[in-house]
Amino acid sequence: MSLPVLCDESLLRFYENIRKQTDADLESMRRGYRHLFVNNDSSKRYVASLCEEMNRRRLHYAPIAWL
Repeated sequence: MSLPVLCDESLLRFYENIRKQTDADLESMRRGYRHLFVNNDSSKRYVASLCEEMNRRRLHYAPIAWL
């Protein structure tokens, strides 16, 4: 998957937004909801491509705790 050209700050902000959405999915599950927004295979593949790029740039980021 090809990523758009982003500066380091934008790349990290984009990744962090996905991580927060995943945390929100976890909280929704705790409350009994079954609909998840980002916890699916396509999101995981996209995040993997983001992580590859962040690793290539040697950026530090918190891992996503997938459900």
